[in-house]
Amino acid sequence: MLLTFGMAWAMPWLLIYSVIRAVFLASRPAALFLAAFACAAALPAGQYWKRFPHAVFPMGFPLGAPQAGLPESGLPAMPGAVATILLRLPILKHLLAALGSFPADREELLRMLRTSSVVLSPEGVAGTWCATRDREVVYLKRRLGFVRVAIQAGADLVPVYHLGCSQLLEFWGSEALSRRCRVCCGFFFGRCGLPLPRCHPIITLVGAPVPVVQCDAPSEAQVAETHARFAAALVALFDALKHSMGPAWASRTL
Repeated sequence: MLLTFGMAWAMPWLLIYSVIRAVFLASRPAALFLAAFACAAALPAGQYWKRFPHAVFPMGFPLGAPQAGLPESGLPAMPGAVATILLRLPILKHLLAALGSFPADREELLRMLRTSSVVLSPEGVAGTWCATRDREVVYLKRRLGFVRVAIQAGADLVPVYHLGCSQLLEFWGSEALSRRCRVCCGFFFGRCGLPLPRCHPIITLVGAPVPVVQCDAPSEAQVAETHARFAAALVALFDALKHSMGPAWASRTL
């Protein structure tokens, strides 16, 4: 309970800090670039944007939110789906609502995808322990639910990867307890051991949409095939543009 309270207290301030940092210091610690995908001024509705890595905190979303919809950024404005429990935490729920977030449940996702594109981080709590400062790992192999929703909605899947997100924070806590509670139970830290992200650029890579054929009741084979194509597209996107972060990233693998 104490750990969860600590996370509930720290996360709103981290989000506030991140948004201010994006607005006033975007040219240095929060540089955002879109590559491998030419974002049109008006994207078709029904695209399902999947962003990785979740890492300790999916910083790409709050950093990109102030720039979304601006012609110079190329980043389209769209609502984001978040864990339902985050919309129950004091202060944080108001901040997320201001960013256009909504609960990431199946029925709500299907409803939203009928009228607009949606962005979501499918890794959830499990992704907190995957990506570290030394390696780029995403929790994707067992995440099939978002693919099933995409097929039912007939929404193309757009791979998104935030280079540098894994460098901002580290996490200490119990993975088993966090999975049981469905929320991260522990402490995150970054600059000077404080719950503040380190100064590191973030480069957002956006890949071409992976085509999805609509089906109200997709088979396991259909889900697996679409999932495999999306995973391959995400890896290809990372390999093609990882050098954008500098020579040290050229040898990294996903």
